[in-house]
Amino acid sequence: MLTFGGIGSSSVDTGTSFTFGSLGLIHTATTGTGATITNPTTLTINISQTIPCPTTCGGSLGGTLTGTISQSSSNAVVTFTVNSVMIAGITYSIANNPLALVPPSTNNGYTTIQARIDGAVPEPMTSVLIGFGLVGLASLQRLRQA
Repeated sequence: MLTFGGIGSSSVDTGTSFTFGSLGLIHTATTGTGATITNPTTLTINISQTIPCPTTCGGSLGGTLTGTISQSSSNAVVTFTVNSVMIAGITYSIANNPLALVPPSTNNGYTTIQARIDGAVPEPMTSVLIGFGLVGLASLQRLRQA
């Protein structure tokens, strides 16, 4: 049996480079003998982003990552067919594709879905300061021409 537990509310500071974050956990558990996964089984992960851009973009923004889960006699694997999504300038990319699921005897059956999160979204004050700087440069240019 597989159960997916997404991350409720979390924050990631991408700053000017990338970071890694968890999109959730897949938990494998035994349900008795002879249990199998129907190959392939579809997996869809919905990402909801609220910051940056909660009000100017009309509320929360979302994206979807999709893939399939397949099982052999020795392992189960998630292969993402859509493995990255961009939301308001932030890119979420699956870090390990394909992702081998751990058996119930390892890490209590929990496999973390890691994503590389890229995006440098300037703080509002940074944008204001850049704007003032550009206005100042334009004023200097006008003074020189006069």
